[in-house]
Amino acid sequence: MTNKVSRTLAKEIYQKVKKKTYSKYNEEAHCLSLLEVFGSKYPFQSEFCRINHISSDTFRYWCKKHKNFRECHKIGLEIAHSNWVHEGEDCKDIEEFNYGFWKHKGKVLFQIGENRRLRLNVKKEDTPYQQYKSIMASASEGEFTATELKQIMESVMVGARAYESDELAKRIGEMEEDIEKGRQHSEQSISTVEEFKKEN
Repeated sequence: MTNKVSRTLAKEIYQKVKKKTYSKYNEEAHCLSLLEVFGSKYPFQSEFCRINHISSDTFRYWCKKHKNFRECHKIGLEIAHSNWVHEGEDCKDIEEFNYGFWKHKGKVLFQIGENRRLRLNVKKEDTPYQQYKSIMASASEGEFTATELKQIMESVMVGARAYESDELAKRIGEMEEDIEKGRQHSEQSISTVEEFKKEN
């Protein structure tokens, strides 16, 4: 069933956006709504956003900024996962059970049955230490599973070793240049002294 937006509701949302009140956070109201949505038949982030008239960007911002909202989101996902497993088990022998939708729900919510593309909030020009800090910030918000985090950190460690080798090679190169400049300067100084002695 499609959720149609009436002209009245559309106008209400538009007015909230215009007045910048659409994304005003209310901890109790939004945490309760979050748990209700993730315990329902449609436990999706998009469903929560639709009901509360916010964008996915606002949802992510709330998860990042508000600890209790973030915790309720994690708990909501656990509830949704438990409900999903029970639903599959309870309905497996029911002929009219919509297995396709059930499977799709698992993919959307828990990345079950497909490889998940990880989005790392890092910049390629950052040092490995800066990238590590960015990854750990994402991990603290529950962006990765333990296995994914382990694989990411192993990659970062390989990058860190390569970075350190490059930095060491640069420093050695700079030292060699400084030594060569020092040697040339010494030779010039000796030549100047020898010329001075000859002239005097």
